[in-house]
Amino acid sequence: MRAEAQAYAEKINDALALLRRFIDWDKALRRLDELQNARRGPDAVGQSQGGAGCDARTPPGRRIDHRDPRDRA
Repeated sequence: MRAEAQAYAEKINDALALLRRFIDWDKALRRLDELQNARRGPDAVGQSQGGAGCDARTPPGRRIDHRDPRDRA
């Protein structure tokens, strides 16, 4: 039984090697990473640092003001 299982494992490994050769596995993984980063957006880093209420695309007059209006003397 062990020899039979070993033969199956070798067939699977050979098939994976052939697949990787034609797909260019490393290039596909890099491309997937690029697509995932692009999907998150360029300002995803800024928003995670506490930019709640405004981002770089929001015009200054439309930003949320978190200050107390009574402090504007």
